[in-house]
Amino acid sequence: VIDELAGSRMAMMNIELRMPLLGFLTGDLDYGRQVPIELIAFADAGALWTKHGDSADRTQFRSIGAGGRANLGGFVIEITAARPFDRTPVGWKVGVLVRPGW
Repeated sequence: VIDELAGSRMAMMNIELRMPLLGFLTGDLDYGRQVPIELIAFADAGALWTKHGDSADRTQFRSIGAGGRANLGGFVIEITAARPFDRTPVGWKVGVLVRPGW
């Protein structure tokens, strides 16, 4: 289905919550420098359609997920797991991202 997408209009929304790992465990949400690790929870939604199409022609995509992000020596390493709702096969997808800076 993803390889067959077509449209000239797009709408997207993302809600993301981040919190420091130690702050989450101790109840103090202070971003300390001892352990530079964040927890992430998110929800995404999007729609794709054409200008002259009706509402039945809209393609929707929705997902939820969680993960963690660490700053290790100037490199950000992020591991996330997301569960798409409008895609087959159904199930959790895991992603790993490494990039410079924070």
